[in-house]
Amino acid sequence: MNPADLDAETFAADEYNKKFKRINIIFRSKSNNREESDNSSSVQSISKRKFKLPLLELKKFGGEIKDWLPFWGQFSKIDSDPNIDEADKLQYLIQATLPSTRARELVESFPPSKENYHKAIDSLKSRFGQDDLLVEFYVRELLKLTISMNSRDKKVKLPTLYDRIETQLRALESLGVTTEKYAAMLFPLVESCLSEEVLRAWQRNNSFNDKKEESRLGNLMQFLKNEVEGEERINLAMKGFSVKDNPKIYLLKKPMHTAAGLFAGSQSSSNCAFCNEKNHESKNCKLALNLDLQEKTTLLAKKKCCYRCFKTGHMVRQCTNKIKCSQCQRRHYNVMCPELKPVVSTGSVKLVDKAVENSNEKFNTLANPTCSADVLLQTLVVYLYGNDGSFPVRALIDTGSQKSYITKEAVSKMSYEPIRAEDMIHNLFGGVESKQKHHLYKVYASSFQKDYHCSFEAYDQEKICIDIPTAISGPWTKEIEKKGIFLSDKEACLDYSASSVHLLIGADIAGKLFTGKIVNLSCGLVAMETLLEWSLMGKLENEVKNDSYMTVLSLHVNNKSISDLWSLDTLGILDTADKQSQMEIEKETEKLFLNSVKQNEDGRYVVSLPWLEDHPVLPSNKGLSEKRLKNTVDRIKNLGILRDYENVFEDWKKEGATLNHLLDGAPDCYKMTAQHLQKSMYVDNCVASVKSEADLTKFINESREIMALGKFELRGWQHNSFESLRDNCNESQNASPILQDIPVLGLLWNIERDTLKIDVRNDTQSKSVKVTKRYILSKCHKIFDPIGITAPITLIPKILLQETWKIKANWDDILPEEIAHKFEKWDRQLHQLNKLEIPRWIQGHKNSKHSLHVFCDASQQAYATCIFLRSVNQQGVTCHLVAARSRVAPLKSISISRLELLGCCIGLRLAKTICTDLEELGGIPVYYWSDSMNCLYWIKNGEQWATFVMNRVKEIRSGSEPLQWNYVPGNLNPADLPSRGCSVNTLIARRWWEGPAWLTEEEGLWPISNLYPDKNVVNAEKKKSVVTSLSSMATQIAKTSAVKTEFIGLMRYEKL
Repeated sequence: MNPADLDAETFAADEYNKKFKRINIIFRSKSNNREESDNSSSVQSISKRKFKLPLLELKKFGGEIKDWLPFWGQFSKIDSDPNIDEADKLQYLIQATLPSTRARELVESFPPSKENYHKAIDSLKSRFGQDDLLVEFYVRELLKLTISMNSRDKKVKLPTLYDRIETQLRALESLGVTTEKYAAMLFPLVESCLSEEVLRAWQRNNSFNDKKEESRLGNLMQFLKNEVEGEERINLAMKGFSVKDNPKIYLLKKPMHTAAGLFAGSQSSSNCAFCNEKNHESKNCKLALNLDLQEKTTLLAKKKCCYRCFKTGHMVRQCTNKIKCSQCQRRHYNVMCPELKPVVSTGSVKLVDKAVENSNEKFNTLANPTCSADVLLQTLVVYLYGNDGSFPVRALIDTGSQKSYITKEAVSKMSYEPIRAEDMIHNLFGGVESKQKHHLYKVYASSFQKDYHCSFEAYDQEKICIDIPTAISGPWTKEIEKKGIFLSDKEACLDYSASSVHLLIGADIAGKLFTGKIVNLSCGLVAMETLLEWSLMGKLENEVKNDSYMTVLSLHVNNKSISDLWSLDTLGILDTADKQSQMEIEKETEKLFLNSVKQNEDGRYVVSLPWLEDHPVLPSNKGLSEKRLKNTVDRIKNLGILRDYENVFEDWKKEGATLNHLLDGAPDCYKMTAQHLQKSMYVDNCVASVKSEADLTKFINESREIMALGKFELRGWQHNSFESLRDNCNESQNASPILQDIPVLGLLWNIERDTLKIDVRNDTQSKSVKVTKRYILSKCHKIFDPIGITAPITLIPKILLQETWKIKANWDDILPEEIAHKFEKWDRQLHQLNKLEIPRWIQGHKNSKHSLHVFCDASQQAYATCIFLRSVNQQGVTCHLVAARSRVAPLKSISISRLELLGCCIGLRLAKTICTDLEELGGIPVYYWSDSMNCLYWIKNGEQWATFVMNRVKEIRSGSEPLQWNYVPGNLNPADLPSRGCSVNTLIARRWWEGPAWLTEEEGLWPISNLYPDKNVVNAEKKKSVVTSLSSMATQIAKTSAVKTEFIGLMRYEKL
């Protein structure tokens, strides 16, 4: 290259370098300005709001047209947001509709997918959001407002009216119905809503003369707006500097509402303000009816009483009582009405009423609102008939009423159709007249025993009278029973409203119902017979005393788990913590017993009752006890067994009561018998087992001598040695007779066959019995089975009870047909349990080798365990059920593997209890069997499991060795039956209590299998380990802006 070309190229490069640096300087200056502006704007935006706005709550739409505009005005923001996925919008739409409404059903009819969102929106709009439909709705709302304003007696304040009109107009404007286009239609509607005073003011306004159709409505609304604002200014000016009364003094004058005040509300608490009598209130004073208004106000002023409510302590301007006169509609009682003229008469006092035709006052009761418990009225129970069947109601016979009445509640219940409507004037107590409108109905009724039917006309009434006491039991009960009088008016006859009267039979009907038969009772009451049963009436004598006693039976449920309702089912399988707590309570009780027991002069043991600390003072039940004693003695006399009871009491006096403690005083020669006796006592029963008849005779004699040291006597011996039993009966006159089936701790022991069976009473379910949760529970508790023979059978009602908990049924609600059918099927087979018998003696020959086999299993509904005693001797191999337990699965859904593990836990606990009871047999080998390979894997491997599994595995491994746990296939596992439940016939046919057939074979033929657990289930219960990884990475983030992208091509050549 020649020097000239080199100089030219160098010169061009320098020029380019200068140009680049100049552009680079311009770029950086603009970039800095852009960053400063961004920073300043961000600082300003941050500084603008330093508080957190409240969350916006979506309005719920239920399908009402009036709610569409507010709903769509808010939801349209979500609909138009492009950053929200269509599927999420559909979920938001579902959440924005009310459950169980037309809108929710319409939206949920579309499958939840992205494509169906717009279809759901279009369906909603076409159904509820059509503009023409919305316009019609709001125009109709304006029409309703116009009609209500013209027919309303009470005036509506102008601000309230303006807001309601403006609401409808704004809604129409948002729908495109502008005031310019539709002013001619809307203007008359709005104008018709206004009162006469407002219309006169509008006509005086300058804008009224503007005849342009498009501006008339706007001028009217502007006029109303100005009037509302002016009224607000007037109220502000009037209240701004007004001096109110001392609020503290006013609060002190207001009465305090208490329960005592509520109880005394129906009684007169002060003298009458006019005549100073106590037997009536001031508003009902007859003397005041004979006085003019000036005389009444003078009397009230002297006694410093309020002219409105007749109470002292305040003036009329401070009275808050909201009473209203039925004559002039002003705030005072009828007796203070200026239109009331005094009329003096020897007979009755009547109000001369000028405005009775225009009175709208309605009295809710047709009788005097006081009811004395010492006077019984003629009430009875009748059946009303309608289209929906019959229904029992209380009826009152009132010959002082010219018409018959029926409550509106009963009319609605019977679906009666009105015949006609009539306006009637009622002359009530005190001479007060009132005009009311009634509907006439045809009533169809019958007696309670349905042996007489009739029909008559009655007028409807909101409430006939206050609650009237029923004809409860009293000293007249036996007398009317002897005379063959049946009273239907009892609370037991009614399903609802036991003290409410729904039918008043007046003089127009009552005369046709009386038969003329009258019985005067010794207590002062009169029984009158009608074609609709007998009724009582009259006043009780003062010496009649009515003592009431109440027995309360409470059932407390502390946990939703239905399995907690059976304490018997938890026998031997309680959790360690629960068992420890129970043992602590027993130790405290035993300590109190040992510290307080002593022996008196006669040699009897005396011990104080174990009172709770800080127990409340017990009320005296002497009166109740005396009454029960009297009733019991009368019943025993009627049965003719009073002398037998006296003989028993005399024997008790001679021989002493029976208790079962303190055997430490026994002689050393009776030490073995004393220990045996101490282990065999259960409350006041001795249940023991001996090996031979000689041991039996020795045990009876020595135990009698031991108990005699404490003045106790053991009697009523029963055993299956008939010769010894007869000898014992001859020796003791108090011995029980020889029976075949003897009750032993709730079970029946057949001494001839030496078998045990369940005591099932033959009380099959009546067809009329309603299947409720309470009824199922009572049926379950009738089966007492401490061994667990019936565990597969009793599981079925437990599962049904848990289903009632899931549907949240109350104790006395009739259960669904599906649950009731399952229970009735189970109940019909229950009597067949009498066929089920198991041997009492299960140990076999004395040289037998024994082993315990514990089987565990679970299903989705329950988990269970059963224990069998296997005995091997020269005669062969036998298996017998020792104990079984089943528990309903928790309400919270858990996996089958966890339920299987719970079954293994209760199997271990029950085995510990059985081993303690069979300790006289020596160390019995225990085998544990389960058909869950997952559970066996958890037990046999000491890994770190999750909390639920780890706690139970730890308990199992602490009470047993992993090698003791074995696998058995599900079809060979006898615990499968109590974990699923079965019928009585299935249980008897399979002879479940005899154990599995393979257990009677040699040990080499027992099931053996390798463990193949489900790795996913097992690994899911492994304890999770947390691994924390810390990493540091330096990243240089380039600041990018729109300005930089314009010079990206030049930056590549910066170093040229």
